[in-house]
This record gives sequence, C-alpha cells and structure tokens, in this order.
Amino acid sequence: MKIKHILICLLILVLVTPIFATQIFAKDSRCEQYEKRLNTYGERVDKYCSGKNYNQRRCASYKRLVTRYKNLINENCKPTCTDSDGGIDYYKKSEQVSVIDSTGKKSVYYEKCFETGLREYYCKEDNAIGFVAPFYKCPYGCQDGACIEDECSSHELSIGKVSNKDGKIAVSYKTVGAGDNVKVDLLIVSTYTTSATGGGGGGGSVEKPAEEETESIEPSAGGGGGIAINCPITGGSCSAGSGSNVVYCTVYTECNYPEYTPNTQYIIVKLRDQECPGVYDKEKIKLTPPIVPDFRIYLTGNDQAKLKFKDNDNNLATVPLFYSDGANLKLGDNNDDLITKEGITINKNDYIILTAEGKSSYALRYKGADKLAPGEEALVKFDELGTGKRIEAKYDRLTGANLKLDGDIFNVISASYDGYDDFDVKVDLNADGSISDNNVNIITYGKEILTIG
Repeated sequence: MKIKHILICLLILVLVTPIFATQIFAKDSRCEQYEKRLNTYGERVDKYCSGKNYNQRRCASYKRLVTRYKNLINENCKPTCTDSDGGIDYYKKSEQVSVIDSTGKKSVYYEKCFETGLREYYCKEDNAIGFVAPFYKCPYGCQDGACIEDECSSHELSIGKVSNKDGKIAVSYKTVGAGDNVKVDLLIVSTYTTSATGGGGGGGSVEKPAEEETESIEPSAGGGGGIAINCPITGGSCSAGSGSNVVYCTVYTECNYPEYTPNTQYIIVKLRDQECPGVYDKEKIKLTPPIVPDFRIYLTGNDQAKLKFKDNDNNLATVPLFYSDGANLKLGDNNDDLITKEGITINKNDYIILTAEGKSSYALRYKGADKLAPGEEALVKFDELGTGKRIEAKYDRLTGANLKLDGDIFNVISASYDGYDDFDVKVDLNADGSISDNNVNIITYGKEILTIG
C-alpha cells in the first residue's frame, strides 16, 4: 500500500514539473517574445505603410500592434537597478548592486578593494550599471569593499573670537575632538602683497592691493605681503558644551597682538587641530588705527585756559580749566569754579566733571535749584556742556536728586538750606553710590587725559 502511494506521488511530480518549468521559462522569455513581435510588426509597418506595397488597412493594423507591444515592454520589461548603499558612497560597502535588463536577465555586482583602489558601483539614471572609473583611491586605505574612515572626520573646530589679552593673542573656539591640542598660526598682511615667480632670485614681482590676496595661510619664511608665524600656546582652559562631544576652549599665545600701522590692513589667525591638520578654522581681522583722543587745552586771552574734549556721548564739550589773575591760579574761570573732587560745595554756575567707572567723562554746569516748599516738588538743574541741553531732576530732602547719564546714577544732595532757591549742592562725581573726597579724572575715548589732584 505504501509503495502504491509513493508511486502515485512520483507520477504527479513528474507530470507537474514540466508545467511549472514551462511557466517559469515563459515568464523569463516573455520580454524576448515582446521584442521579437515588436520587431516583426515594425518591419511590416515599414512594408505596408509606404512604397508600392502600401495597404491602408494593414498599415493601420500593424501600427496598432506596434503600439501594443511597445506598451507591453514599457509596462513589464523596464530594466531595474538597486544599490544597497544608496549610490556613490565610498565609505559604505554595498552588499550588492543588481540589474535586471529588459529581457529579465539579472546581473549582480559586488564592490571590492583592489591594489589600485575601490571599485565603486552605482545605478545610473537609465537604471543601467555604472562604476567610478578606473578606481577610487581611498585616502586612508580600502577594506572589505569600502574606504576606511578617517578618524579625523568627526573632529570640528570653529573660532568664536580672537581677542587682545594683555597685549597677546587669545583665541576662543568650539571644538569636537581637538580639545586644547591645537596650533595657532598668525599672518600679518601688509597693504601691498608681492608675488614672486621662479626659484631663487629669478622671476619678477607684481604689486597688488591686499584685498585681492587669498586667505591661504601656511607658515613660511615670509613673502607674499606678510610673514606667517606659529604662536606658541602658553595656557588655556576648556569646558564641556551642551552636546556630549562639544567643548568650548580658550587658549593664550606668546604672539603679540599686532598694532595698526599705515602699511598693515589686517591679520589672519588660523586655528588647527594638532592631530588632524586638515581640521582648522580661520578668522580675518581688520586692523584699525588707534583712536586719537579729540581734546586740546587752549588759551583765551592772557588769563584763561580752556579744555575741549569728546564726552561719553561723543559730543564736544568745553570747560574753563583754570584762571590766573597774575598772582593766583584757580580751577574754572574768574567767577565760577571747576569741581573735580567729591565733597566740595558746588555753587550756582560752577562746573563739574562726572566720570563713571570704565567710561568717558561728562562736563556739566550747575544752574541752581527750586526751593523746597511744603507740598511742592523741587528741581535741581544742570546744563550738559556737550549738547547744551538742560537736565532737571526731582529733589527731596531725604534722598536728594539723581542725575541719570548713560545708565549711571550721580546722586545730588544739598550742601546748604534747601528752603531757599539755588541752594548749594554736593554731587557723587564717580557714580559709586557715595560722596566722599574722591578725585575724578577727565577721560575721553576711554583714555585718561587729565588728573587734577
């Protein structure tokens, strides 16, 4: 009984196998049949649609058949191409690049390493196979069908600021991978660059403005409008950033921060990763001439000297500096005093100098005050000599008045009975919150120009 069942199964397998084989073959050869029929009907179109054999009915019939088989080929026999690494990617191995042509034939290609480099395959726009010819030379070698990744590819450097730290160049930057293991190069570029051609003393030279020079900076012995030098690092610090690998650093160098000269336009600072020289960033900094304080002391007549200077708001202010009657010398003019020391009583029409920390000075003239009457407000009044504008501030007996200039508060208190008009005052001349016996200097453009002790 078992033998009978086995014989029946074998008979079924023998009978069915040719059917499946025929179906598979028919499927694989279908596109070839379409191509053959398209060619045949195409030849008949050529025969019956022109010349002595022209036949309108046959011509129309064969044209319809040509159109039909063209559509069948387009729908069923388009070549396909698949690339597992998504195209040209030298650093990712494609498991395979496979192409099925219009006949259904499948071809498989594998990316491989050779002595001459990597054979990289990809799919072209028409779904045909393409490859980088002859081979791609991997910078760091080839292994297992892909280029070896450069360990420096994950390193980053980005300069945040180049600053003058105690006369030396300091560089703040953001990095991934480099930390403080960096190198700083400096190129001081002159107004005109000279480019020589040829070796030794040969060749000519051409002068051109520095703006046309490229920003290439490589340490060299000189030439080309400037000298590139390495700036040894003397110290620095790093702190972790918001990202897991991001670090913010500042390094200090031995290089002097260049000063402006008529022949120098700008400097280029280049920051490089010591381990990965190809990872770097550059910063071009235009040098500007130093600001020359706009001030002068001059005489008016034989007895009066005046001072003219730019105040904290860049306005030109003029104050009487000192007056001489031939025997005595006093600050101010013949009638009114120039006050530069706290604690000194200021009378109506006296001049004062206000200098907050880190800023340039203001010159004001006290123009009196309203008497303080019950139920009324009193005002103290000053003229700002840089603009000529009147400044008024509310006064009360408990806190005095506050003059507000560029965010700083200069407190004014009474120095005589405030129940009378134009009472005398004292002023916090340096805006430090107290009135002591401090002298204030006259400062313009952040530079101290006059100290009166």
